[in-house]
Amino acid sequence: MVYEKLTPARHQERTITKVRMTTYVHISNSLVDHCKSIASDLQVQHEVNLKELILKFILEHSNIKSERDAVLYYFNDGKNSANVRGDLVYDYLDVLNENK
Repeated sequence: MVYEKLTPARHQERTITKVRMTTYVHISNSLVDHCKSIASDLQVQHEVNLKELILKFILEHSNIKSERDAVLYYFNDGKNSANVRGDLVYDYLDVLNENK
């Protein structure tokens, strides 16, 4: 996967290409600021995978009221997923150590 750090100087309008699909995501300075602020609050990296469509989907979802809410949801959900995966790995390693 290709990840890019969000910095205002590098993010204008971007083209994201997937197999048989092209979409345009406008990465505004306010979106960059929200990503940095929220990621810092959640103690996660403020990188966004520009080849995925999850953030675009969240930004356009009718239940999301603002760009800030979308970014908060995106990073919160990512952090929760990482925690679940981490717990699974540590639980698996504990089981392996118990069976030695």
